[in-house]
Parts: sequence; structure tokens; C-alpha cells
Amino acid sequence: MIIDYAHPWNQPRAAIAKPYITYEAKRRRAQMYAALLHAQELVEQQPTIVKLDIKRRFNDLDKTQGTARANAYLTKTFVERTLPRVETVSAQYRLG
Repeated sequence: MIIDYAHPWNQPRAAIAKPYITYEAKRRRAQMYAALLHAQELVEQQPTIVKLDIKRRFNDLDKTQGTARANAYLTKTFVERTLPRVETVSAQYRLG
């Protein structure tokens, strides 16, 4: 069904998108940046061999799957899974 409009300005148009981000989006972004900064600080505190492995994996993910996936690896997998294991092993072999 084709409808002819008398004037071109009467034709339906797409809605204008909101150019502003919501407070919820700002809050999520701030939490993501804080978690990423915390994870990067934790990586820097690790022994060199662990640090090199984490950074290599991060760079591989960044190249192949994108920055969002690499950041998720750092904030989730490293902080929640790998770091506790590294700390457990470090505590076993700590002198003193």
C-alpha cells in the first residue's frame, strides 16, 4: 500500500536518537574503568613471568577478539580465577 503525501515534510521519518548517555550507562562505564584500573595494578604487582604471560594473553585477545573481550579477560578471568591461584602458590613458597 503506497501512500502519497501532499508535501514531502508530511512523510514519516525515523526518530531522532538521544545523543546523551544515561546515568546508568555512566555508572556502568565508571565501574568498568575502575575494575580495569584495579586489574592493571594487580598485574603490575605480579612477578615478571606471570606479568609477561598475562600481557601476552591480553594482547592476543585484543588483536583477535577486540578490546572489550581483552578487558573482560583482565577484569574477570585474571582477577577472579588466575590471581587467587598465583597468590596461593606464592604463599606456599614465600620465605619467612
